[in-house]
Amino acid sequence: MLSPPQDKALRLSDASLDKWFRKVMKVANIKTASVVFHPFRFHDNEKLQPYVSPHFHLIVYGHVTNTTEFYNKTKWTIKNKGDLKTDR
Repeated sequence: MLSPPQDKALRLSDASLDKWFRKVMKVANIKTASVVFHPFRFHDNEKLQPYVSPHFHLIVYGHVTNTTEFYNKTKWTIKNKGDLKTDR
């Protein structure tokens, strides 16, 4: 999951956020990925109280390392949510 700094992301157009996202992907050395954009998150587990918080979910081949260095370069947060155990 890639999350931009929210204070800046909330002021950008969709096109500008997409352009910034593509630059960040290059810094992370992600060449190909399946990407899903989410414009909001939820305050509650029942998912009844959304709030604006743009972020991207990715399925990437490989493993992103050195997330601290990545954050220092881009100010984006990167979270590894898990690994696929097989290639099926």
